[in-house]
Amino acid sequence: MRTPWTRVIGEKLTVLQTADIGGDEQSELLAGTKSGAVHVLNVRSGEPLARVSPADSPVQQILSGGEGALVVHADGEVREIRLAP
Repeated sequence: MRTPWTRVIGEKLTVLQTADIGGDEQSELLAGTKSGAVHVLNVRSGEPLARVSPADSPVQQILSGGEGALVVHADGEVREIRLAP
């Protein structure tokens, strides 16, 4: 049985999405923030895997597909993110 986990991001969250951005057929949890940063967590353990630097506006939406995810910011900027293999 898997143990539930808790993780404090330390920033106001604007969106949560799961996506396989590591190319390993395992989903990661993507937490978009008001500062425009995206925190990438292991979906099973909650351990941090990466943090994408803040942008000039909050994360509005995260779209998954292919080998990465598209992060849409409130000002219209779109970034592709993926973990290195």
